[in-house]
Amino acid sequence: MRQTLKAVAVFTHILIGLLCGLYLAASGLFGGRREGVIRWWNKRLLRVMGVTVTVHGELPNTGDFVVCNHVSWLDIPVIGAQCDAHFLSKAEVANWPLIGSLARIGGTEFHQRGGGGARRLTERLIRRLVRNELVVVFPEGTTTEGTAVRRFQPRLFAAAIEAERAVTPLALRYGPTPDISTDAPYIGDDVFFAHLWRILKYKHVQAELSVLPTVAAAQVAAQDRDSLAKHCHGAISAAIAVNPPQLKPMREPAVFSARERSA
Repeated sequence: MRQTLKAVAVFTHILIGLLCGLYLAASGLFGGRREGVIRWWNKRLLRVMGVTVTVHGELPNTGDFVVCNHVSWLDIPVIGAQCDAHFLSKAEVANWPLIGSLARIGGTEFHQRGGGGARRLTERLIRRLVRNELVVVFPEGTTTEGTAVRRFQPRLFAAAIEAERAVTPLALRYGPTPDISTDAPYIGDDVFFAHLWRILKYKHVQAELSVLPTVAAAQVAAQDRDSLAKHCHGAISAAIAVNPPQLKPMREPAVFSARERSA
């Protein structure tokens, strides 16, 4: 029953988010007032889902380039509730039901792989950084179980170097129990709504963010993108290794069964 009530509350809040988007578009709100609405929506979503966030360190709020390991779609509201962030996401997310619309409302940049789009993406991110917006990227390019960090894509760091903006690495993990650490990752054959249903069965989910030492703007400008990517990858990997999430040995994908789909 609790799981069902939470699901109703989440979908109600998603609809509120869409209405907020219409309001923002119609009113022409921008800057701090617009960011405040988006941040409120993320905080409220986490509260409805029973997700609490512990932050070790102080997150930047404007102008920096933040890089984080990627575990789940939940990473975005977890970070977005703490700061006025603008995210980079793969183009496919723009077409997700409801979620794609919410991402566009939140000012997400979408990246289409291939086709020579890397330079155009870099230029869009530079414009955001120059406007003193906080840009958050997940350089692994995919989600993982959260126990280790995949290689970072160096080209994403070009925007920070060219805009001469500080880079802040961020380490993210979920818990506190092995069950939650195992179910929180959105990986493999997971389907969004089934994964959401799985998370809602938990009364309490803990997200932990560790803000790692920032690479100052002058240091960023003096580096190439490969060395900057390796530095951030090493910092986040080391932070995760200190207290890695404990996973259960077996994990079924979050996919509704044929019976559930037909119900």
